[in-house]
Amino acid sequence: MDTADVPVKEQLDFINQEFSALVRVSPVGGKGPRDGFRSQIDGYVLKDLPILDKKCEGYNFLSPTHKDPCLTDSFPWILVLRLEGHAEFAIDGQIFQYRPGNINVRTPDNQLAGCVSDNSSLMLYLQPDHFVGMEDRFNWLATAEGVKNIHPLLGRYLMTLGRILPDVTDAEAPILADTTYAMIRAFVSHLPDAFRAAQVPIQATRLEIAHQYVAANLTSPKLTPQSIGQVLGLSQRRLREVFEEYGGAQNYIRARRLNACFKAIMAHPEERPVMKVGEDFGFTNSVHFSRAFKAQFGWSPSDVRDRARQKLDASKYENWLKEGDTPLATERREAGP
Repeated sequence: MDTADVPVKEQLDFINQEFSALVRVSPVGGKGPRDGFRSQIDGYVLKDLPILDKKCEGYNFLSPTHKDPCLTDSFPWILVLRLEGHAEFAIDGQIFQYRPGNINVRTPDNQLAGCVSDNSSLMLYLQPDHFVGMEDRFNWLATAEGVKNIHPLLGRYLMTLGRILPDVTDAEAPILADTTYAMIRAFVSHLPDAFRAAQVPIQATRLEIAHQYVAANLTSPKLTPQSIGQVLGLSQRRLREVFEEYGGAQNYIRARRLNACFKAIMAHPEERPVMKVGEDFGFTNSVHFSRAFKAQFGWSPSDVRDRARQKLDASKYENWLKEGDTPLATERREAGP
């Protein structure tokens, strides 16, 4: 659903009509109700879990003037994850701010008012059958007292889910739905049994967060197992469990840095000495760098540079044959396609 398909003067009315049971929207920034409202909403269904991926410009909002009994009965709770932008809500007279990764629970009884910047968010419509015995907990999380009591790791998981939603296959959808339900039960209930049931997706989420953090900090001297542990909120003992399949976090960091060195040398073999490339990624000892590199790839950094240069020279020769002033190139141009 995209308001670009709606006449500009009708866009805001269209959004208010579509979401009349959830919210009343008004424009910000001096815009009038007939000045247009940019919004794009993509819908997904993972088995029986409807999810909306919403992107829109900033707005002010108030609680709806009426309720939809069908929506209330089918989906008594809506989990809203902020992906981009920020929001400020008034709940029970208290002000709360939400930034990317923050989650809030909406119920039909929420009396909300506030403002939202240009943003994107995920909205998960939760059916009560999957959360039997947790009704009071969800309702409490929608109040000012309970609003900040959802574990932040759930937000990290849902942000990863949002990135992969467009590529989820029909075969993967039921598995992903069950995984998501398990994660929500664990981080909403805080019960040991729920955490045990969600250990696999919890572990996968932690590893994905660590992968992203390491990839973004490969050239930083501050990238250490300790810094990863701080990002994940884990002790070094628990961190070793997360990276057990890689031989530990330090081995994982070294392998990722060596991969980055390999790619840099292959991409630009003539620009810099290989040791300078190693230094960019934290290898300050040339002997140790060369040994670690050869142990991982079977070639020394210089061997890889020489092979890359050979490929580069071959590429230049091929281009000369095709485009240069050679008899073969002239013959091809004269022959035409």
